[in-house]
Amino acid sequence: MSTQSASLNHQSVTASAPQSTNIRWFVCALLFAATTINYMDRSVFSFIEPLLHSAPFMGWNIHADQFHQSVFDNNYGNVIIWFQIAYGVAFLFAGRIIDKLGTKVGYACAIGIWAVSSMSHSLVASVAGFCIARVFLGIGESGNFPAAIKATTEWFPVKERGKAVGIFNSGTCASFFLAPKLIGFATGHYGWRAAFIATGSLGMIWLIVWLSFPYNRLRSGSAQTQTNIDADLATQTAYGGNIPEEHRIYAPALVALVLLFGSLPGGFMLSQHASYAILFLLLGFVPGLCLLLLAIVKPQKSVLYTTLFHKGTYAFAIGKGLTDGVWWFYLFYLPQILNRNYGLDLKHAYWFIVTVYVVSTVGSIFGGSLSGWLMGHGYSVNNGRKFAMLFMAVLVLPLILVPHMGALFPSNPWPATLIIALAAAAHQGWSANLFSTPGDMFPSTAVSTIVGIGGAFGAVGGACFTWIVKRNLSLHPLLVFSVAALAYVIALAIFQLLVPRLGVKADSTGEPQAA
Repeated sequence: MSTQSASLNHQSVTASAPQSTNIRWFVCALLFAATTINYMDRSVFSFIEPLLHSAPFMGWNIHADQFHQSVFDNNYGNVIIWFQIAYGVAFLFAGRIIDKLGTKVGYACAIGIWAVSSMSHSLVASVAGFCIARVFLGIGESGNFPAAIKATTEWFPVKERGKAVGIFNSGTCASFFLAPKLIGFATGHYGWRAAFIATGSLGMIWLIVWLSFPYNRLRSGSAQTQTNIDADLATQTAYGGNIPEEHRIYAPALVALVLLFGSLPGGFMLSQHASYAILFLLLGFVPGLCLLLLAIVKPQKSVLYTTLFHKGTYAFAIGKGLTDGVWWFYLFYLPQILNRNYGLDLKHAYWFIVTVYVVSTVGSIFGGSLSGWLMGHGYSVNNGRKFAMLFMAVLVLPLILVPHMGALFPSNPWPATLIIALAAAAHQGWSANLFSTPGDMFPSTAVSTIVGIGGAFGAVGGACFTWIVKRNLSLHPLLVFSVAALAYVIALAIFQLLVPRLGVKADSTGEPQAA
């Protein structure tokens, strides 16, 4: 981002490093623990999937083989989709709420909601009950990443953010060390319902620690209010309410983007899946009409208007929309893949699952650290961040080979497992860098809002990909894995098109210069 084209006041851009303190690593540890618990609560449903075969309301057909369970697969997929939709819709508000309340209060509210919602799964007796519980879980969990990214921006200088994000984001992988053992113990002794109580209670323990930590006192000014947000972004409306041409996407392009993203799937499904079609049409037209209204009214000094018409918002959001669904796929379907293709239950699948997420943890930290290392060796923020993202995108491509591993190695799950592990590690490295880009483009007080918008796109993209998976994984796995393998390269190409120059780099005097 050049100094001439930057629409953000340099003093408010988060490229300037916060005051360094070792306490920041304790904060990072808390973020890591919260993310670990977040994914434990989220992944319980996939780990108990084989146990749900005996739950009459899920619709498992005992007279058919594991590859022809259309009713069960549809119900299982629908529960996941409702979670993703709730997660995405809540993400639209979570970032703004956390920006308004501050990191400490906002994070506490989020984890309190999701912990209680997780435990409520133990009470359900129908598919609808699962869907309702997952909706509230999605609402609570939507606050995790906006709050964690905001905390990272408040505590870490720009060169350390990729590493910090990589560390706490590795909690998404670390959860799979603990979850199978904890869930296996709970279900083995008390049944599948106890699994939700076991993981949900961990969130309550974390909440006590978080509320006891003097976050705002140790990090002066960390809790930002809407007033701070308006002040930080005020310079972006210095052109009479209009964003300069180089910093906006024209309203027709935005409306077309959202309409295509939300409406076309609904149009294709209209004849056979009316309920899904209506949902996708609403996801397209409602945001589209809102954007069109904003474009017509052109409100003065509007943070929302500034954010929605900044190209960086859509570069980040599209990156999330195209790639988040792949991670959801690993999260919710890896135990099922191992169970149905290789006959492994949770106990025997443990080391294969752990391997995927051990490698993913390395990928998360390595990928996040790679961009910082490159910046420390003379690369700009733009080149360092994007080179790391390109490297990760290339590592995902072998995923297309996974469907062939079952035929080549029918009794050996390791080849498929290791390819998935490499792709999952690359996703985590990609995600650590993608999550850092809002801090490269926006003030710290707006970061949660941008992350929230991106999370909404990611959840909608995940719901779309889950719809593809539930209909094609059993009988057409090559289609599923091909889409997953190519998503990252496409996302990076779009990111480059929208944001050719990313971030600012301080010179020796501490003043920002072109990246």
